[in-house]
Order: sequence, then structure tokens, then C-alpha cells
Amino acid sequence: MLVPMTIRARLATALAVFALVGCAVDRHYRYTYHKAQVSQDQLLRDQAALKDTPGVINTFSKPHHDGSGSIEVETTERREIEIQQRLTEMGYTRGEH
Repeated sequence: MLVPMTIRARLATALAVFALVGCAVDRHYRYTYHKAQVSQDQLLRDQAALKDTPGVINTFSKPHHDGSGSIEVETTERREIEIQQRLTEMGYTRGEH
């Protein structure tokens, strides 16, 4: 069965548009960092400081009963390394409690 040229051209155009849109989508990453011996107040200050960092989409903090805390950070694709370095400088280590 022969497909008319206009349908083939439209299909090729649609596939090209979908391919370009797929390449332009930014990826987001989510990391969890843990810090021993951190007060809930300090954990909230750290969370607020991270929210003001370019490339941070969202943060979630969780204090633990043993006096430690975790921060989960969602980042954009091009800033994930510097945000992870900042968390390390703040005294956090990667991984869950």
C-alpha cells in the first residue's frame, strides 16, 4: 500500500518535532543527605539556605529521634554537582538515615 507523500511528510515533521521537544526537556534529580547531631532549628536554617540556591527546585527536611537529620533536595540537571558540594560543605553526607 502506497502512502501519499503529504502524509509521509506530515509524519516526518511530527517525529522531528517530538525529537526536538524531548531533547529540550531538563531533567531533575533528587538526593538525600544526612547530618549527625543537628538541631531541628539548624536543619530548618540549612533547608532555607538551600532553597535560595540557584538550581534547587525544592527541599524537604526530616529530623530524626537520635538528634540527626536528613535533607532531600530536588535539583535541575546543570546544577546538581555544585548543590551536592554545598551540602557536603554544610556537613552533610549522602545517603539515607
